[in-house]
Amino acid sequence: MLIVSLADFTTKVDKYVKTAENEDIIIERDGKPALILSSDKSDKAINDDRISRNIAAMKSLFGILPPSTTLEDIKNERLVKYS
Repeated sequence: MLIVSLADFTTKVDKYVKTAENEDIIIERDGKPALILSSDKSDKAINDDRISRNIAAMKSLFGILPPSTTLEDIKNERLVKYS
């Protein structure tokens, strides 16, 4: 995974588009990730990573939440809280 600044990306778009065919590129704005540039081939890897992070988050709450709580329950509660 390659990390580049937005300024660098805008000056070398063609280079990074070609690079993104083989590896994901994180584009940062003000030192923080703003977006990910990737090819269709790497979508599964990104989704697998997101799933792994969700599972890790759920495991970190072990003992705090009731055993029947699902990820969907957490999302719904969060949406209600911030709506």
